[in-house]
Amino acid sequence: MKILLVGIYDTNTVSLAPQLLSAFVRQFPIAQKHEIQTCEFSIFSDSVNSIVSSIQDYNPDIAGFSCYIWNYNLIKKITPHLNCTVLLGGPQVTGIEKQILHAHPEIDIIVTGQGERTFLSLLDYFAGKQSLHEIPGITTDTIQNPPQESACLEKIPPFYQDLFDQHPDLTWISFETSRGCPMNCGYCTWSTSRKMRYYPLDSVLSELDVILRNPRIREIYLCDSSLLVNKNRAKTILDHIIDSGTDKVIRYEFSPEQLDDEIIERMARLPFNEFNFGIQTITPSALAQIGRPFDRNRFEQNYFKFIRALPSAQVTIDLIYGLPGDDIHGYLDSINYAMTLPGVSRILTNPLIILPGSRFFQQRKGYGIELSEDDSFLLKKNSTFSCENMADARRYSFYVNLLYLNTALKNALLQYAKEIKSEPIRCMIDFFESLPFQLVEGTYPCTIPSIKEDFEHRNRAFGFVLKRYPDIVEYFREYSNHHVDCLLSSYQSLFTTQYLKYKSYALTMDCK
Repeated sequence: MKILLVGIYDTNTVSLAPQLLSAFVRQFPIAQKHEIQTCEFSIFSDSVNSIVSSIQDYNPDIAGFSCYIWNYNLIKKITPHLNCTVLLGGPQVTGIEKQILHAHPEIDIIVTGQGERTFLSLLDYFAGKQSLHEIPGITTDTIQNPPQESACLEKIPPFYQDLFDQHPDLTWISFETSRGCPMNCGYCTWSTSRKMRYYPLDSVLSELDVILRNPRIREIYLCDSSLLVNKNRAKTILDHIIDSGTDKVIRYEFSPEQLDDEIIERMARLPFNEFNFGIQTITPSALAQIGRPFDRNRFEQNYFKFIRALPSAQVTIDLIYGLPGDDIHGYLDSINYAMTLPGVSRILTNPLIILPGSRFFQQRKGYGIELSEDDSFLLKKNSTFSCENMADARRYSFYVNLLYLNTALKNALLQYAKEIKSEPIRCMIDFFESLPFQLVEGTYPCTIPSIKEDFEHRNRAFGFVLKRYPDIVEYFREYSNHHVDCLLSSYQSLFTTQYLKYKSYALTMDCK
């Protein structure tokens, strides 16, 4: 059988799932009875027609797709045009398998959960050696079997060198050292077991070496839920990165509550890197609904210690609007809290996305949750966050994103807010809403989109508004009665890398 595993993700990279599945099964004899290939597409540069045409050129007997928020709608437009057996897997189809099969009869099998062992069993099925009824983790129009046990991560062989040989033009890559999450967030399916599983440390370090030696790879995204869950492993990995002397940008995600002095000392010796702290909300009722602990005192103690040791670190803060138990006032308090933290280079404001299979999805009636009707799984409203609140939150998120594109303007507004004894969030909203011109025509975009259409909306919006940035700065001089002009004198040289990215994105959208 000719089996094609399809990844659809970003540009200049690949999605990990097809590569992991392929690498895992190739070590077993049954894989020799099939011709297994992977192919990669971009949600930005590839259309439905071009992807369908490319898949048809492979002429597979079986096409498997890994489904995520960003590519799910695209995949549903592709599969009706394929004349082969179609498999779906991934977090976006977990928990709604039967609904998908009912709505899309061209889809034959859906894999639930982590797919390595299930895919291996499917190879036996495609070779006529096993019945579908015997395979855990699969759903068809007549079968729904319980999930398969996850593969032992020690059994997944190295694959990055082969990946780079097949895709020599990659410039950034995702890398996981573990799976699982100790959190219990209601919108996510990562924590269904809350059990952490780790790749062998020797394998992690050797694969890291392959990535670090690749001269074309400039950025690495560590996609663990948190590198610091196991601190001894984390210290070994950080020491290895430090000793490599790499100048690549590595993006780390973890909670400051997990920091300690030894970790901070190591991070201070890392090259230029990005650190993402997921606060999500500071509203107690929302934190309780999510099932997510937040020790504010410990957070601040470690965060300030971290910033003192790494004053030039690129720090981003994650916030979510639309959480059950939160409201627009709580969301503004969370933005204000993030704005008062020193050293923050960007505040990432996400609308609530509720994964199928998550607690919030399963209990959405109890939370009053309504989702958008475009299968983006974005929250439309809930019992405490109305549609109007969501629109306001989207607008305020646009403001804070726009403000943080220029360090001088951000610092000037924070200083002016202090002078007039105003909360930064109130000062920011008052300033942007007093502008004598319109920032965005129509609806404000999500600043952290999840689907292609929302990326296009955001890029167009920023493409137009960035042309007015000199006017925005000039108006702030007047708005602040010229009290902080000294902080704005060199603003033209203090635009962030995100500003340059938005300008680049806008050019691709013909926003000149």
